[in-house]
Amino acid sequence: MYSYIENEIREVSRINLLSDQQVFDELKDAMTGRRYSWYTVAYGLQVQYRRRQLRLQHFEPENLVYEWNVLCDERLDWKYRGHPSFMSVKFNRACLVNLKVIPIRAGFGSKAKQVTENNIDGCILFPINMVLTVGKPDYTMCDGRFGESENSNARLRWGYFYHEGPEFRVDYIHERVEY
Repeated sequence: MYSYIENEIREVSRINLLSDQQVFDELKDAMTGRRYSWYTVAYGLQVQYRRRQLRLQHFEPENLVYEWNVLCDERLDWKYRGHPSFMSVKFNRACLVNLKVIPIRAGFGSKAKQVTENNIDGCILFPINMVLTVGKPDYTMCDGRFGESENSNARLRWGYFYHEGPEFRVDYIHERVEY
């Protein structure tokens, strides 16, 4: 049986033992996509969101969608500036913890370690028309199979896409919207 709590505790403890430079290096590898499967994690979160299996209380610790969207924004800073939005050891450590823990909490099970330590997204062929769209694009794995979905022939619904490719964000409405 897979115990996500034990794996989460183990991962947080491992990160807390890293030096500041090791945290920065590991965060850089994740943010640049060298050792993190951004699209696979994004797809898994989108599936969980559609199934209504994620908590959506805004600004609460268990709101994985909010935390993921913050990480997506931070990734854009890394992409365009080559470093975090601001230099804070504590912030870097928190980002790394969230990158590693979100797939565990989202129910990836034993796959969580694989998608947070390796970039397996290179095997996914994304269509050109995904840029600047919110829709239901098809994608296939490099062996020709459709991506994992509720229905094997289903088209997949993705979130927002930034102008240079499919950077995932989950669009959701929370109860405390202020106008």
